[in-house]
Amino acid sequence: MAYFFIFMPTNDDLIRENHELRAKLEFAQAWMRREVATSISRIQEEQSQKSTRVAMKNIFETEWLDILTRKMIQKFDSSLERAPKYTLERLIDAEIYWNTLQQYPQMDALPIIIAYQKILDAWIEERLVAPWRNSPPYRGSQRGYHQNTPPSLPYKERNRDTISQWLEQDIVNLIEKKYTLSIGRLYQLVQYIRDSGVSVISSKAIVESRNLAPILRELILFWKMNSSDTLDILVSDDFFVAFKSLMEREVFSRKRHGSKVTYSDARFTRDILIDASQKKGLFEMMF
Repeated sequence: MAYFFIFMPTNDDLIRENHELRAKLEFAQAWMRREVATSISRIQEEQSQKSTRVAMKNIFETEWLDILTRKMIQKFDSSLERAPKYTLERLIDAEIYWNTLQQYPQMDALPIIIAYQKILDAWIEERLVAPWRNSPPYRGSQRGYHQNTPPSLPYKERNRDTISQWLEQDIVNLIEKKYTLSIGRLYQLVQYIRDSGVSVISSKAIVESRNLAPILRELILFWKMNSSDTLDILVSDDFFVAFKSLMEREVFSRKRHGSKVTYSDARFTRDILIDASQKKGLFEMMF
């Protein structure tokens, strides 16, 4: 026969158990307070370190930007005063991306080319096209120039007469449709002028030249009379040889619109436009 005994806790047992539970609770609370305090301290320290890093980064970026700005101003000096608006900002944009490209040469260098193209487009419009378009004979003109429709051929397959027709059409559109003159068309126009043999002769010789279409003759004569120094620079060997090599690289045409611009392309373009070693870059000549 089995007997079962039930032990009833005494008051002393209950008091002792209550003290143990209270001690454990106080220990747990103390541990939690310590962990919370540690976490808060760690978060504050991380925020402080982050703020310090951000402050140092901002200081570095500001100093770096100042260095690039001084470099460009020193490079171009007073010629920047004759450059189109926003030229300095675009040069700095290109330099910032160029420096980034040194660390990540696999990146697409298109932003550098875009910055340079904006400078070139603005210079062509302000220095070459707008003064001629706004001169009295052409301002608001709708003279109805007769144009022969040029045959649609790849540029390399065009002869001199075909190129002349294309250029003539583009020059008329500068007036009547307020079109812009692209970098590629400027190159073709300068090459056409050089091939015509009128680049270094008198205004009278330009007028009497039979090697030029009438509208082209008018444009070249205007440049000769109003921007003689600029025309002389464009047709000079120092400028044109470098300009030709730049156009043959196709960074402002095929690569600009269809494929990736490589590190090599960016370096080549930058060397010609800005850092021409012992000689002036094209931008310095233009400004």
